[in-house]
Amino acid sequence: MYSYMMWMGARRGYLPKHYEAVRRKVIAAYSLNFQWALDGMTNLIDTCEGTNVSDLAYYLARKRNVNDFHGLGAFLIMNEELGAASVGYKPKPLSWKLN
Repeated sequence: MYSYMMWMGARRGYLPKHYEAVRRKVIAAYSLNFQWALDGMTNLIDTCEGTNVSDLAYYLARKRNVNDFHGLGAFLIMNEELGAASVGYKPKPLSWKLN
């Protein structure tokens, strides 16, 4: 999600453009975590489970799961944005109005 945030921030003009390079690193990182099953399905492996606030040792010792919703959700959001970018879609910066 951090990578997605940096990439979208650059695309929307909130961050410097060099953050768009994060996209290539994200794709490479995700590709290392795909596993093709015998039934033809694709699994996202090595995704850490959700966490509570604690110390570093607790954070680093979290279980790594297959198809954990935390990783799948982040992947699906990023995949949709990458697909949109590949066909030339450019998101408009959000405008905020306070009443």
